[in-house]
Amino acid sequence: MRKFKSANKIGVYGALTNKMNANANTLDSILTLIAQKHMDIETLETRHGDSLDFHDVAVWRLKEALHAAFMAGCEAGLQMPKATESEIAA
Repeated sequence: MRKFKSANKIGVYGALTNKMNANANTLDSILTLIAQKHMDIETLETRHGDSLDFHDVAVWRLKEALHAAFMAGCEAGLQMPKATESEIAA
């Protein structure tokens, strides 16, 4: 039976996880901006009230928001440093 290395020892996944954790606040900010611009949702924080936490959103506005989030992810991926051969082989 082949043993697999843990995710912490694999450079690609470890680097990705660290980068994602470091950018969690940036991600929250981007998603909040998208929600504000495309869906008129003031905040993505839970406020424990039906009228505050549940929103009616037209499908075309949801589509616009999803497209904006996808494009933001593509842009972030292009800016992320690529894994080296030694990181992949680790």
